[in-house]
Amino acid sequence: MERPVYPRLAIEQGIEGLVEIALLSNQRGHVVFARALEENRYPLLERAAVDAAYRYLFRPYLVRGNPTPFWVRIPFEFRLLS
Repeated sequence: MERPVYPRLAIEQGIEGLVEIALLSNQRGHVVFARALEENRYPLLERAAVDAAYRYLFRPYLVRGNPTPFWVRIPFEFRLLS
């Protein structure tokens, strides 16, 4: 699993938050679509989370032995260290 890069501007502005991403994986396990579920809540963090999601690679999901596309939701939590 690929961790998102915490955007420098978000760090400088003290922005923290949870970004949930919905993504679609194809038959070969590659992410073909990803988006934030609550768009415009944390735009800087959303972009970083979506970029990371596109780098994910999943084991193909099998239905009766056949690789099948599937949807998944993944939470990305951005927290600054105190």
